[in-house]
Amino acid sequence: MATREHDPNAPFFTRLKELVVLGYYTSEIGCKQEQIYSPMHGSYEGELLYSDFNRRFSS
Repeated sequence: MATREHDPNAPFFTRLKELVVLGYYTSEIGCKQEQIYSPMHGSYEGELLYSDFNRRFSS
């Protein structure tokens, strides 16, 4: 969504759905309740398995 340019010929419902999802995940509720909110992640551990977590992180 972020890398895609606005397409004026895209169907209205598709564009509306993209904006709703973007608005939800950038809101406080979407960020803190749906995702794992951690303002300080601690040290960088680049070798963590994605399967160790069941939700996404946000900060």
